Amino acid sequence: MSAAPSTKSLHRFAIAKEMYLEGLRHASRESIVGSILAILNFDYAMETILKATLLDNNIKIEYKPGSFKTFDVLITDLQTIYNNPTLITEVNLLHKLRNDVQHNVVIPSLTEINRHQQTVRLFFQDICNIIYKNSISFESISLSFLIDSEVEKTILSEMETALINNRYDDASHYAKSAVFYHRNLLQEEMKLPHRWDRAHDFQDIYPPNDRYKMKSLGRYLEGLEKSIDWITSKMSLQEYYEEVEQLLGDYPYHFEKGNMDQQKAEKDRTLAYNIITSTQGLLKKKKDSDRPFIFDFTAIPDAGNVKVQLGIASAAKIVEAKLEIRLKGKQEIFKESPVQSQTGLQTIFVEGLAGGQEYMFTLSVKNSEDEAAIDNQSFHLS
Repeated sequence: MSAAPSTKSLHRFAIAKEMYLEGLRHASRESIVGSILAILNFDYAMETILKATLLDNNIKIEYKPGSFKTFDVLITDLQTIYNNPTLITEVNLLHKLRNDVQHNVVIPSLTEINRHQQTVRLFFQDICNIIYKNSISFESISLSFLIDSEVEKTILSEMETALINNRYDDASHYAKSAVFYHRNLLQEEMKLPHRWDRAHDFQDIYPPNDRYKMKSLGRYLEGLEKSIDWITSKMSLQEYYEEVEQLLGDYPYHFEKGNMDQQKAEKDRTLAYNIITSTQGLLKKKKDSDRPFIFDFTAIPDAGNVKVQLGIASAAKIVEAKLEIRLKGKQEIFKESPVQSQTGLQTIFVEGLAGGQEYMFTLSVKNSEDEAAIDNQSFHLS
């Protein structure tokens, strides 16, 4: 049996979980349409989990290309590697209910909805436990599996954790950070202007020495091809321009956080995934910057000390990270705190700072590519 899911299966699991969670939202509406959509979502999620599991164990889901096996056959195949008669019965009942809802105008009852939201959740977790030997879990699965960039994946994984823990300020900020980073990648690789709606500077296409003297038809066609490629890419991005501007707004360089509620944080999450997954295919050369990226740097008073929340992402291994503290306006280091050389979120506590002083916190990070990122934050300790 497969001990770890394939990349394709991780994508399937991410979609299955999202469909399941959307089903829960439909169920909470307590309406006829909400009940119908909940069952359709639950069945979609369950069947996606089923097919991913079979494929990871080299069991085909088609007789031949385009000729898919029926659900009953898929379940029979699953039972050759998975033995849980109780859950198999529940899975079959869910699929039968889905067919009745879809084809026989049956309205699912509240009891059936509650029963089968448990069916999918238990089936999902049991597959993770039995088939994948706990190498994944329901909690660890997220849409970040669909992201190509390692940096964006790190940031969006932290966003998912923040949402689960009701840290809506952090979740919204991380969504914006991922899109900000992604937009910079697009601008760098595709030679986009700072704003996607501005006219392109064709000096990027035709070097100054050649712009007015095409030496050959080949050079002319090469330049024309670059122009067409750029315009085509710009048209693809234009669809997302307003969404990007809406999400980022006045994106705060120093990671200040405001008051955010769950609805707004989840909206920012959806926008971030839509923008990134829809445009990441335009990045042909590389999916990440060489430099590390600091996506959180927040200092908070904590019982006379200072709690510093740090978020670091990098495609290459982090080899050095440090936090230096100076009195504002002074060059000498007042205090230095160790920072773990790893990606993701971490919290450190700084002690021994005097009240009534203005401090400058400097975070510096270096990765194995010998690329560095530095950020500063001013903090007044009352």
